[in-house]
Amino acid sequence: MSWRKYSIRTQVTRLLAGLAVLFVALTWAVQVFIIQPSFASLEKDDARRNLLRCTDAIESDLQNLSSLVRDWSAWDDTYRFVTERDDSFRETNLMETTFSNTNTEFVCFLMSSSEVLWGKCYDTARAEYLEVPDLFDYVVNPANGVSKFKSVDDVHAGIVVTSRGPMMLASRPVTTTDRKSAISGAVIMGRFLNDDRIASLAERTHLDLSIWQHGSPQIPATTQQIAETLKQKQEAGIRDLSEEELVGVTVLEDMQLQPALVLQVTMPRTIWAQGRAAGRAATLCSGAAGLLMLLTTGLMLRRRIIGPLHRMAMSVTSVAGTERTSAKLEIERPDEIGILARCFNSLLDAVQADHQSLEHTLQQQMTAASQLDERLQKFSVDGAAAAESALATISEIEAVTSSMANELAAVSAIARQTHLLALNAAIEAARAGDAGKGFAVVANEVKQLATASEHAAGEVQAKIREAASVVDRGRQASDATSSVIHDFVREGRQAMQSLATTTPTPG
Repeated sequence: MSWRKYSIRTQVTRLLAGLAVLFVALTWAVQVFIIQPSFASLEKDDARRNLLRCTDAIESDLQNLSSLVRDWSAWDDTYRFVTERDDSFRETNLMETTFSNTNTEFVCFLMSSSEVLWGKCYDTARAEYLEVPDLFDYVVNPANGVSKFKSVDDVHAGIVVTSRGPMMLASRPVTTTDRKSAISGAVIMGRFLNDDRIASLAERTHLDLSIWQHGSPQIPATTQQIAETLKQKQEAGIRDLSEEELVGVTVLEDMQLQPALVLQVTMPRTIWAQGRAAGRAATLCSGAAGLLMLLTTGLMLRRRIIGPLHRMAMSVTSVAGTERTSAKLEIERPDEIGILARCFNSLLDAVQADHQSLEHTLQQQMTAASQLDERLQKFSVDGAAAAESALATISEIEAVTSSMANELAAVSAIARQTHLLALNAAIEAARAGDAGKGFAVVANEVKQLATASEHAAGEVQAKIREAASVVDRGRQASDATSSVIHDFVREGRQAMQSLATTTPTPG
C-alpha cells in the first residue's frame, strides 16, 4: 500500500518506529557479530596465555631442577666420587633423606663411559625404592645424549615418559667446583609429574589444570580430539564446552621431541559472559535510547512541524470549502513553516485580488450578455418585419406581373384575331378586283401590324415570365434569409442562456 494514502503524522510515526527498530536491530547485530566475538576472541587469547603460564611453570620447575643438579654436579666431592669412586660420598650424601631434601624421586651418577655409578628411584610418599628399568635404560643410552655435553655449562632438561609416569629430568656434567676440570661424568635428577605436583602447578597458576601422558586412555574424548588437531610445538587448541566453560589444550614434547604430555586448562567463560551481559545491557540501553529518541522526536515533530502543517491544511480546506479568502494563518516563525505560512497568506491576498477582479469581469460579462440579448431580440423583430415587408412587395410584384401577363395574353389574342381579319379582308379585296386594291393595301398593313403586335406581345410575355422567375427566386431568398435570421436569434439566445447558467456566481 502506498504511503501517499497516509497522513504525514502516520508516515512520520511509522518512519520513526522503523528507525528505532532498525537502530535496536543494528545495535543487537553489532553486539552479536562484532562485540561478543571480540570478547570470545579475548577469552581464547586468555586461554592461550593461561596454557603458556602452565608450560612456563613446568619450564620453571625444569630450570629449578637444573639448578639443583648444577649444585650437585659442579662440586669437588661429586667429582672425586665419580673419578675416584669415593665410598664416603655415598655414605654421607646418598641416602633416603637425599630424595626428600632435594624433592626428587630419581638421582643418578654416570661415569664418563655412561655407566651408572650410582642410581636410585625412590618414592618418598611410600618410603620405598622403585624399580624403573626403562628409565635407567634411557639415561645410559648414548643415542639419547643425556650424558653427552659440549661444555661444562651445557645442560639437558625436559620430559621423559617412563613406566611409572612422566618425569621432569635434568642432566649436567660433573666438574670441580671451580668448573675448570674436564667433564668426568653426569649427574641426573628427576621428579615425577604426579598428581601432587600437578596440583601444585594448578595452585601456583590459579588454574584448573589437568595433565595426562600422551596416548593415555584416561584423556577425555574432546581433549583427545583437540590434541590430535595440533600440529606444531606448543600449539594451543581452544574449544567451547558450553556457555559456562571452555578448555585449552596443548601438547608438550619430551627430550626426543616426541609428544609426551597433554595439558588441559578448564576455565569459566567469565569474559564471554561479561561480554554477553554487556551486549544485552547495551541492547536494552539502545532500545531505551531509541524509544526515548522516538518519543522526543515525535513530540518535537508534532509540535513544531506536524501541528502547524495540520492547521495550515485545515485553513486551506476551510478556504476551499467556504471561499473565505480573508482567513490568514497566524504563524510567526523564522523557519520554513513560518515562510510557508507567509507565502500562504500572500497567496490568499493574491486570490482575494483575483476574486474581486473576477467579480468585476463577471458583472461586465453579464451586462454585455444582457445588452446582446436585447440587441438580438430587436434584430429578430426588425429582421422579421423586413422579411415580411420583402415578402409582401414580392407578392405585389407577382400580382402585377400576373396581371400584365393576362393583358398581354389578351393583346396577343387580339393580334391573332386582327391577323385573321386582315387575311379575310385581303381575300375579299382580291375578289373585288381593282375596286378592292385600296382595301387590300389597308388589309395588308393591318396584317403586318397584327403580326408585329403578336411578335411584340410574345417578346414582352417572355420577359414577364423571366421576371416572374426572378421574383420567385427572390421569394425563396427572402424565405431563406428570414429562416437564417430566426435561427441566428434562437442560437444566440441559447448561447447567452448557457453562458449565464455555466458562469459561476461570485460570492
